[in-house]
Amino acid sequence: MKKSILIVDDDKKLLASLKEGLDGHKGKYRVLTVSNGRKAINVLKTRDVSVVVTDLKMPEINGINLLSYISTRFPDIPVIVMTAYGTSNTEKLVRNEGASDYLKKPFKLKALISSLEGILKRQVEGGELHNVSPAMFLQLLEVEQRTCTVRVIENKSHKEGVLFFKEGFLIDARLSGLFGEKAAYEILSWEKTSLAIENQCRAKKKRIQGDLQALILEAMRLKDEKRSVQHPEAPEGAPGDGRDEEVIVVGGEEGQEPDGLEVVRKRVAPILGGNGFVRPYRDSSWNSLVAQATRIGAFFEAGDLKAGFINRNEQNSYLLLPGHQTIVVEVALDCPRDRLLKMLSKD
Repeated sequence: MKKSILIVDDDKKLLASLKEGLDGHKGKYRVLTVSNGRKAINVLKTRDVSVVVTDLKMPEINGINLLSYISTRFPDIPVIVMTAYGTSNTEKLVRNEGASDYLKKPFKLKALISSLEGILKRQVEGGELHNVSPAMFLQLLEVEQRTCTVRVIENKSHKEGVLFFKEGFLIDARLSGLFGEKAAYEILSWEKTSLAIENQCRAKKKRIQGDLQALILEAMRLKDEKRSVQHPEAPEGAPGDGRDEEVIVVGGEEGQEPDGLEVVRKRVAPILGGNGFVRPYRDSSWNSLVAQATRIGAFFEAGDLKAGFINRNEQNSYLLLPGHQTIVVEVALDCPRDRLLKMLSKD
C-alpha cells in the first residue's frame, strides 16, 4: 500500500521537483503538496498522512509552528524539516520540537528518500499482523506492558487509525478528526484489520482514562447499537446480527459424545466435579477467535495454541480447544483455571 507523503513549501518549483521524484520512486509513495502550514493542517484533518516534509520559512504558519502543532495533535506522524537557513542551533531546536530528521537545502532526492525509508521502517519495527481483530491483539500489549504506537488499517474501507500505548495502558487514539475515546471506540470495533507496531510512543497527553477491557466492551455495545438502528427489521438471533452462532454438536447419537469430546470430559470432570460443569461440545462460532489467537501466538513465537480460557464477564466462562470445530467447555467463573488449562494442554 502506498504511503502518503505531505510536502509543505512555498517554493513551487521545489514542490514540483520533489513530487515528480517521489512519484516515480518504485510506486511507493503518494505525494501531496501544499504551500504553507495552514493548508497542511487542513490536509492533516481530512487525509491519512504517513510523513510530513516541511520547510521552516513560510507565510501564515511557519515550519516551527506546524511542527509544534503536529507533535501535539498528531504525534504519530513523523516530520522531516528542510531549510536553506539552517544552523546547528536550528537543527537542535527542531529536533527538540519533535522532528524526526533535518535536511539542509540544497539536498539530493536520494537523501530525502533515505530519510523516508528509515522512518517508515521504524514504523513497523515491532512487527506486522494481517487479518486480525485489534481488540484481542491489543489485550496482549496490555498484559506485556508494552510502550508502542499501533497503526491499524481496516481491511474493507482502508481507514487508518492509531493507538498509543505506554507501559500497557492505552493513553490516546486518533482516527482522522477523532481523538481519544471516540477514536478508540471506532478502531476497536473493526473486525478484520492489518496492524503495524512501532516500538515507541510519542503521545504525551493522556486522553483516555478508562481501562482497555472497558473500552472494548463499550466499542462492541456501540457497534451492536449502530447495527440494530441500521437493520431494525432483523429478528433476534438472525445471522449477521453480532450474536453467537448456533451450537453445533458433531457425531454420535443423542446422549453419546464423539471420541474427542469424551477425552476432554474425562480430563475436566475430576477437577470440576459438580462445580458448574457442563459437558463439552463443538461450536464453530468460536473458530475465528481461536484462529486469530493461533496467529498471534505464532507472531510472538509462543508455540502452538493448545487450550484457551475466555471470560466474558457473564455467568460462565469458557475453556476452548482448537480443532476443525472448536471444543468448548462452559465452566464457573471461580473454577481452577490454571489446573484445567494445564490438564487440557497435555498431548
